[in-house]
Amino acid sequence: MAELIPFDYRIRTMRRQQIKRWSIAAAVAAVISLSGVGAVYMWQHRCVTEYQGIASQCKEKSALITRSQDLRSRRQDLANRMQKIQKLMDDRTLLSLLCDISNGFSARDSLDYINIDARAQKNDPSGNASDSDGHYIVHIVGITENSRTLADLMTRLGKSTQPPVNVVLQSSRRESYLDGQVMHFELTCEQPESKGS
Repeated sequence: MAELIPFDYRIRTMRRQQIKRWSIAAAVAAVISLSGVGAVYMWQHRCVTEYQGIASQCKEKSALITRSQDLRSRRQDLANRMQKIQKLMDDRTLLSLLCDISNGFSARDSLDYINIDARAQKNDPSGNASDSDGHYIVHIVGITENSRTLADLMTRLGKSTQPPVNVVLQSSRRESYLDGQVMHFELTCEQPESKGS
């Protein structure tokens, strides 16, 4: 019996030493795990911060690219308009058309208002409206003595203008003017459709 007590004591001592070693190992493992988790968290936080910075830079660059493309398209549109205005300023056909319409009026006719639309759009056979160079629509408002002088004016305008135009009567009405009656009219002159093959 006396020999069993020291043996039991030795077992308990060994058990305490083992538990102490396991506790130290567990504490070391916990410290290593916590440091690893902390390092991973810091790395992830750094990655998220870098990603947000790159995303904000991409947004800024994308906005700059969009603005530059918009500015470029507006500059091109302005250049096209200026080119068209220059072409109209140098257009002898337009000047000739205006001169012929002016010469078509006689002493019995009076021109109140004229509008020449040199940017008129023609309808394609496919149904799409497209810009066509050299296509004009002229709106004329004026007065004349009577329906006979109005018919003569329309005939003169249709025959004497270069390029030739189709003259269409939009409206006409008799009005009192001073001590008599006059015919107030509105005409539309349009370049006839070119007949291709």
